[in-house]
Amino acid sequence: MIITKIYQAAMARADLREEDRKDFYFYVDEFQNFATDTFAEILSEARKYRLCLTIAHQYIGQLDEVVRKTVFGNVGSMVSFRVGAEDAVVLAEEYTPIFNVRDIINLGVREFYLKMSIDGELSEAFSGKTLDVNYPETDHSRAIIEASRQAYCAPREEVEDMLLKWDEGGVDAPLSAKAKNNMVIQETEAFEAPLL
Repeated sequence: MIITKIYQAAMARADLREEDRKDFYFYVDEFQNFATDTFAEILSEARKYRLCLTIAHQYIGQLDEVVRKTVFGNVGSMVSFRVGAEDAVVLAEEYTPIFNVRDIINLGVREFYLKMSIDGELSEAFSGKTLDVNYPETDHSRAIIEASRQAYCAPREEVEDMLLKWDEGGVDAPLSAKAKNNMVIQETEAFEAPLL
């Protein structure tokens, strides 16, 4: 449902001049769970409406044939980490002549191959390695949670009282002074349709 809404919003941009269309980024992990005919249409149409898609999934066999062809026919940039032999055969076609099936199968931990679209032109494939991310020495999570509670929370009794009043009469329960201060909405920040 969300994907269909995003697709409809992207298509609504048809009335905008191309230079007035702003990039909108849509990230889909576990793409195979959303790989419908609608998504195939999005892949075909997205670029001209400045809908920038980033899709990720584990292996190519998860995609049906129509979606698979649409993905490989429309993808701009592609990143691949180590994969199995079956996927390596498909991906080698994308990375040829720089990398072959054996190269793709033998990638090490955190190593990848990448083919990029730069200003509409495809680069030659190249290799890279992700950064080694070290955990911070200081854990700031408790301070962040406390700051969030101070800014956005009300005492439990106040919330329970508010919910009780709301449940009994359907009346809007009063908000705490802190909550009212944090609910500043300015009309100038309202979005006009379409959102994309």
